[in-house]
Amino acid sequence: MKILVVSMLRLGDLIMVAKAVAALKVKYPNAELHLLTNRSNFPIAKLLSIFDRCHYYDRDLCQKSINDIDHSVFEATDRLEDLALRLNKLEFDTVINLTQNKISAHLCGMINAEDYHGMVTSETGVIHLSSPWFRHLNNYIAGEGSDTFHYIDLFSSALGLDSAAGSSDIFIKPEQEININHKDKIVIQAWSSDKKKDYSAENWRKFFHHYSVIHPGIEFSVLSAPQEKSQLDDFIKAVQQPGISIEPASLSFAELLDYLPQQKAMVSVDTSVKHFAAALGVKTIELALGSSDPRKTGVYAEGSLIIKSRAKCAPCSHLAPCSQGSFVCEQDIEPEMLSMAVNEFTKGNWPSLRVLAEEYRDQAYFGRVGFTETGLWYSQSMHPVEWQKEKETIINLESWKFTLNRKYLDTSPPFNEVAKALSPTLMDPQSLMVERLESVSRQTEMHVDRIARHIHESVKGLASGSSKDTQEIYKELRRLEADMGLGDYLSQYLGSIQVNGISSIRSLREAINELRNYQVSKTNILRNIHKINFEGTV
Repeated sequence: MKILVVSMLRLGDLIMVAKAVAALKVKYPNAELHLLTNRSNFPIAKLLSIFDRCHYYDRDLCQKSINDIDHSVFEATDRLEDLALRLNKLEFDTVINLTQNKISAHLCGMINAEDYHGMVTSETGVIHLSSPWFRHLNNYIAGEGSDTFHYIDLFSSALGLDSAAGSSDIFIKPEQEININHKDKIVIQAWSSDKKKDYSAENWRKFFHHYSVIHPGIEFSVLSAPQEKSQLDDFIKAVQQPGISIEPASLSFAELLDYLPQQKAMVSVDTSVKHFAAALGVKTIELALGSSDPRKTGVYAEGSLIIKSRAKCAPCSHLAPCSQGSFVCEQDIEPEMLSMAVNEFTKGNWPSLRVLAEEYRDQAYFGRVGFTETGLWYSQSMHPVEWQKEKETIINLESWKFTLNRKYLDTSPPFNEVAKALSPTLMDPQSLMVERLESVSRQTEMHVDRIARHIHESVKGLASGSSKDTQEIYKELRRLEADMGLGDYLSQYLGSIQVNGISSIRSLREAINELRNYQVSKTNILRNIHKINFEGTV
């Protein structure tokens, strides 16, 4: 059996994909796994032990050929067709596209296979999404829904795999130890490819000073890629202080395989190195600034710590510049606070971290990474009241998982199994919370049913472009979206009705039905949690 996995985004995305695909290797131990990724991802791709062979798409060269007048306008298309021709000679049984964009969908549609997963373009140019999970990613998460799965969990579930939380050994073993004597240091990944996600050199300088006062003689190292050596040298000059050991470590990913596991801990902004360190089992603190969204791409290792700003504009768009004129999210993360957090984290002192989180609660979020019994990633706020709210999010995600896996279609839907699995995560005096959520969920069910009936009755008017029907339904959908944190999950379809006609109406009705199934599942799961709580108190 030959399987082609397509991941054509950045280095960090490829590492997350590898975590999900590791579970695929467990499910199909005798399968021949191939990877198709961007050539720029070669430094990571060549280290992934789970793949038997890697293939590369030269995205940069194709983009250059499109924009350069010295190149043929057909060069990019020719390169894509040549790549598909070479891949087809390998005769894949299954193609898995874990990149939600048109280029990857088009390419996957050009590859002959018996089975496809993810976004694929047909010969007629129609885009197909192979499962409810990929539709959920395309519609709900892209529509800015508030309850979002971590991408690793979403990819694993979309492929029908068990949790990726326990998947390990995705990298090859280091061939030999590197000749650098950097033992037991605090490692810093100080910058990323996006200025909005960076922590300034001046803040790092204050951090180094404060931490050295707490721990005299502590040693730090600052990472960079070999091609960033000059940037690293400038950074070291900016932060170096008398009596503080801050050493540069300009290392390739292959060298990091040996280097990182020897260190005390790592503090990193949102980069591929963060995912790399977590996959190697390194104790990691993530600084989530700017466009960083830990809900989707947070450090994927139990017991990691996430610190993020409470700025209202965060997380912002990857594509847009900072809207504030200055990076207010970075200003919220005071160097002294970060220093104290790293100190308590390296000692494993979570009670002290909770005290620190309370002290700085107005400006910073402290979250401890964990996994539910079913393997879903979550971040547990160090603030008790906020953690109660996050428990609702966990219930919502488990209800979505139940719905997207179509468990409600079982003859005897396993609501109680999910409730039992959730109970350890939701433990403490929670019966009133669950009872309240159950009541709200039942009311929401009725609200969804009412909207579904309204849409059914107004189909003719919508199809003919009746502004009255469209406006009334739009108002109802927006109210429901606001109440449930759905973003524009439902109302997005109304904007395309005049263009796509009945197909958009059908998509809207399908989305409403899925939301109704989700809501019914959530009510039943909550009812069973409530029952477990009641029986536990009797």
